Amino acid sequence: LTFWLSYRFWGRPTPARAAALGIVIGVAGYARFETPLIAFSLIGPLCLGIRYLKWSRRFALAFTAGFSMVAVLMPWWIFNMARFNQPSAITSTGGGWGLKNGSCDSAWYGDYIGYLDFECLDLELRSRHSLQLRNPNLDESDIDLIYRDHAVEYISNNLGRFPAVAAARAGRVWDLYRPIQNTEFNIEIEQRGSVDSWAALFCYYLVLPTGLCGIVLLARRRVTIAPFFGVAVVVTLAATLGFGLTRYRLPADVGLCVGAGVAVDALWARRRARAGGSGGLAGEGPNQPAEDIAAAAARMSRIPRWRVPRAAYGALGAVLIIGIGVVAWSSTLEPNPVPPPSNPELCARLAQLNLQRVGDLVSSDRASPVVIQRASDDLESISALLPADVRESISAIRAFIDKYLAPDSTPTRWADIPKADRDEVTNAALQLGIYQGKSCR
Repeated sequence: LTFWLSYRFWGRPTPARAAALGIVIGVAGYARFETPLIAFSLIGPLCLGIRYLKWSRRFALAFTAGFSMVAVLMPWWIFNMARFNQPSAITSTGGGWGLKNGSCDSAWYGDYIGYLDFECLDLELRSRHSLQLRNPNLDESDIDLIYRDHAVEYISNNLGRFPAVAAARAGRVWDLYRPIQNTEFNIEIEQRGSVDSWAALFCYYLVLPTGLCGIVLLARRRVTIAPFFGVAVVVTLAATLGFGLTRYRLPADVGLCVGAGVAVDALWARRRARAGGSGGLAGEGPNQPAEDIAAAAARMSRIPRWRVPRAAYGALGAVLIIGIGVVAWSSTLEPNPVPPPSNPELCARLAQLNLQRVGDLVSSDRASPVVIQRASDDLESISALLPADVRESISAIRAFIDKYLAPDSTPTRWADIPKADRDEVTNAALQLGIYQGKSCR
């Protein structure tokens, strides 16, 4: 719909059509928080590139489209500002989570570079998340801020690697880097189905060159390609800042299909012309949008093309060479060394204990007496190795086990345990998890 309205507006640039385009982009902004960026990458070039209009008229049309988009999104933004603590939540509370999922060694180095890894949300951060959620004064926007701060800290500590990671993310979203692995991820992680995923990759490689040919044909006919450019920029930017998922490319795939249609229509018209006929696949009947676009292209053709100085091509080539060199250098960097744990024996014991199972244990209604006793003994055995404040957490967990879960105690359901005791043992288990996350990375 965005592509259709863009060309409908370009064929006959009126305020009503500019407003319709802005409204549609605003509605799309409710689905993806990065969609409003299209206001800069699509609306701006589309409106300002209508060179047969005066500059004042072009800016007025751009303002109309942008204002309409903001007017559609404003109720949602105001609603979010009223219910969340952090102002960044006016568009989404998932930005920090997404940034963190793509910001750790496994997603920046090795085979998964450019993709995501849910293990980036390490034990310490997950524990902090759970603790923060128990604070009634905090909400999802506060948790998202924690994730974002952790991600920014990691990116700052590995800034030299970012060019290679950004290139890998862009390559993944366009299936130009490790497409076989991307398809396997779509099957295993995204749960897209084997046949569907491989068929999608095959069709994409058919549509990609055909669509690019169609876009080039439009440019040669002096028809704007701003919609393709704008959507491609937002898709690439979203992947570069987050991670390269195939589904992020969906808006651009629509544009490639449109471009492929233009190329096929041009090929068909050429064949018909050779056979003595006329017209392409669109037929020869009345088609007002097509006529408007043809008329606009004719007006654009009467305006001389911008002359690009030769020095600009040289500068562009130099920037490209430097960029490739930076990415090549960045790809040789290794992860920052992780300092060894101060107490390897304790870390090994904590890993063997498996704090996640301890958390499940203290909130379970079906734990067996043998498992309970073993967990209690394990906690007691590591207590002497822990600092005093963490030993208090161990004592709280063991006291809870003795009171409610020991074999000689009266069986009690988790829901029947007083809330104060449940909160105390939960916080104790999470504090132990935070200690493990900080000391045993």
